[in-house]
Amino acid sequence: MEKVTSAPVATETTAIAAPNAVAAPKLNATFARQYRNKTSGNMVFVYNVRGNEAGISDYQKSKGDYFRRDKDTNEVLLFSGRFEGESLPMRKSSKNEWVLDTTKIDQLSSLEQQYGIDVAKTVVSKETVVAE
Repeated sequence: MEKVTSAPVATETTAIAAPNAVAAPKLNATFARQYRNKTSGNMVFVYNVRGNEAGISDYQKSKGDYFRRDKDTNEVLLFSGRFEGESLPMRKSSKNEWVLDTTKIDQLSSLEQQYGIDVAKTVVSKETVVAE
């Protein structure tokens, strides 16, 4: 009797990568500077956007005519009306636009509102210890 073998099958613990697989878009933003808009008087916070090629390409496509690079450093830029932190990841919104991912900030704000600053600080310190 002849032995029959089967091809490998992807499972939860193993995955078979396509030979020419393209990396998923991934972006992070780092605070660069701020300025006051001359017309409105509002603060504008500028972030440098860094990531893999797929992420930068997708970001450029999603920004269209609003895509900007720093004229001196050639860094990809993101402009925001809010300061969201020194460094944070970016994600796609429900409108398929790249935005600063404020999930952690929003969660901590909710904890503080519900239980006070001491609980929020405790959660942050425990998450920091676990992450290290």
